[in-house]
Amino acid sequence: MGSREKILQEIQLANTESLVSKEIAEVIGIVFSNKQEQFINVLQSIGGKVTVVNDSTEIDIFLNNEKQAGKRIATVLNEEVIDLTKEELYTIDIACIKGGIAVAENGTIWVTEKNMGNRMLPFSTEQLIIVIEAKNIVNNMHEAYAAINIQENGYGVFIAGPSKTADIEQSLVIGAHGPTDLIVFVISNLN
Repeated sequence: MGSREKILQEIQLANTESLVSKEIAEVIGIVFSNKQEQFINVLQSIGGKVTVVNDSTEIDIFLNNEKQAGKRIATVLNEEVIDLTKEELYTIDIACIKGGIAVAENGTIWVTEKNMGNRMLPFSTEQLIIVIEAKNIVNNMHEAYAAINIQENGYGVFIAGPSKTADIEQSLVIGAHGPTDLIVFVISNLN
């Protein structure tokens, strides 16, 4: 038996639990003294905007003001399904959705399909608003992955900052693959 065959045989016989290094299994990750402050600082550094509010009243006022200004708004805060055609989705100026876990380490927010209303909505709108609860901010991706139940949620995605790329002639383009703005409302106290 050659080396290649021996390696393939070992892989087939391997118990996946025994392949996990004890060192990797015990990684804790970075921990911050103030997770909310770190999350805000990182998100702002990558182009996002953050507003800390006490309850949803301030969010409602913001959305009403935008609606009065003539913006077309899709709000999905109660897991309702948005039944819009692809063409209609691309006419939405502002989408407001609920986020789950927020990660202080890198400013990302986990959003599940049921909180999007439609899988395309967070990526087809001009401005994306994500509402999170301060209690759902974790330190790092290790904690985030531990808190996410993929079997329960199915599709989900981490979102951070407005869409941007510098692939084309090394020129920064905002909104190339999604929203030009990301606003995160952090609800500090739930009533």
